[in-house]
Amino acid sequence: MVRKIRRSHVDQLSLRLLVAVSGVTASVAACAGRSDSSDDNGGTSGSSASGGTGQGGGSSASGGSTASGGSSARGGKGGTGQGGSSTTGGSGGTAAESGTGGSSRAGNSGSAGSGNQSSAGFGGMGALGGTTNGGAGNVKPHGCVELDAHPTSAAACEGGFAHRAPNTVCSLSPHPEPGAAGAAGEGGAGSAEPPPGPPETRTCTTDADCTAAAHGYCIRDDNGQTITIGCMYGCKDDSDCASGELCSCEDGYLSDVSRQPLAFGVCKPTSCRDDEACGPGLLCISPMQAACGTPRPGAYQCQTADDECGGPADCPPAKSLCMYRAEHFVCEAAPICGRPFLVEGALRQSDAVACPAWLDTAMTAEPLPPLTPSLRAAVAEHWVAAGLMEHASIAAFARFTLQLMALGAPADLVEGATQAMADETRHAKTCFGLATRYAEREVGPGPLDVTGALGAVELLDVVDLVIEEGCIGETGAALEAQWAADAAKDPSVARALRQIADDEARHAELAWRFVAWAATRDARVGGRVQSHLTAALARLTDSPAPARDATSRQLMAHGVLDERTRRDARLASLSEVLPGVVARLVA
Repeated sequence: MVRKIRRSHVDQLSLRLLVAVSGVTASVAACAGRSDSSDDNGGTSGSSASGGTGQGGGSSASGGSTASGGSSARGGKGGTGQGGSSTTGGSGGTAAESGTGGSSRAGNSGSAGSGNQSSAGFGGMGALGGTTNGGAGNVKPHGCVELDAHPTSAAACEGGFAHRAPNTVCSLSPHPEPGAAGAAGEGGAGSAEPPPGPPETRTCTTDADCTAAAHGYCIRDDNGQTITIGCMYGCKDDSDCASGELCSCEDGYLSDVSRQPLAFGVCKPTSCRDDEACGPGLLCISPMQAACGTPRPGAYQCQTADDECGGPADCPPAKSLCMYRAEHFVCEAAPICGRPFLVEGALRQSDAVACPAWLDTAMTAEPLPPLTPSLRAAVAEHWVAAGLMEHASIAAFARFTLQLMALGAPADLVEGATQAMADETRHAKTCFGLATRYAEREVGPGPLDVTGALGAVELLDVVDLVIEEGCIGETGAALEAQWAADAAKDPSVARALRQIADDEARHAELAWRFVAWAATRDARVGGRVQSHLTAALARLTDSPAPARDATSRQLMAHGVLDERTRRDARLASLSEVLPGVVARLVA
């Protein structure tokens, strides 16, 4: 059933974009009455799409877009020095703008404090500091400054990574006493009968059915369409895991017997079980992998002296994931979530601050569902990140509007861009309203740095930007939002996500209409689109598919897709939705 519903969303989005591209013809050429084009050798043709006198075509010297993560004149939103203490958050330091500097770390997270804290205090890493050299240089491996709160009970360190402490022993939730089944609690009613909702598939009834290994629990996994109830086996220490694994302490798995959250260890792949395996001054760590979702530790590896990062806070915005590749931790480009605001290939966003001016009060007025503190913090962090992205999207469309006018684009494209700014403003208020609701304190965006954002206004440069921000970014965002809406159990969250999904699909249509119009002016546009799509698909398929876990799936009820589902949505947009659109454009 879930597969069929998602298939229908893919087909509907494909149809919308095909119609958008097919509706653009040479009749919408710019009022300037000119069409520039060139052949592969840089020669000029002088043809005119609008019937006016040919003007000789443009030079083929126009290059591609700035490489993501390359050298940038402006660094990430880091902080100078270490900022405040780990208990108060301190001042958080001032914004860093060095383009080639070393590690720029925001202040330690904790309770509120002024300055750049990003989403600190909402249960996650979130620091926007890091090396400001585009991932080209190294940071010295640094130790673990433990944070007070995180969605998992693993040792979470400032900078965005989990540390494998020696002699780790994880707490195990007790099995319910006889007769405790159906006890009232988070996730279900006080009855042994299955609660109303999606259909169930069940392979266990009580924890006593889970005997294939030690520490078996009968857990409930709700993906929004089907409730799967089956056995999951935890660990208490490394002796419960296979060779090449360690026991990582986590929490949030929901018991189907008691309807209460569970805490136990999860066996994770590793090349180290403690710091002694890594060498003097080096730690056994796992960077938290979030990419717009809920951060969770993955495989554990040793730091090395040649690492580019220890966690995502060591990476610049353009390469905001810290991944283990070829025996080193390196910064990689994160998947695009929505329409990003890119300046010279780097992502620009505001910092999260205490701000009531960006709240949708209809969202904050809704009652907060019963959630554990760690799950509530994870949901809040997700909506903070989504709000910051939507807020930055307003600037992306403001810039696009100016670019359209500079290029002499038709009025319907300009009207679409200005409408999209209003849509993104509404999305940001919705997301910050949800973030405030789950965090139980006001949160909104700080000032946004737009220095150097307009840049050169050349047709192919704008095309490159729109392909990444709109054609690829918002097509994927529309599909993700629709899948998240299907999974959300909270009615207000589901309604908000459906509206966002429809708006994002309309924004993707606008992007493709612009690219189709641009193709009537320059014959190289079709090849540019194919090149971007091929590169985006290669980036996604070259990265390993994230594992699903019960904690992240529980969050889907609150509009937070797990990383595996998000990857599936992006893969569907790149491999199923867009190829047909590109083929129609080229044809």
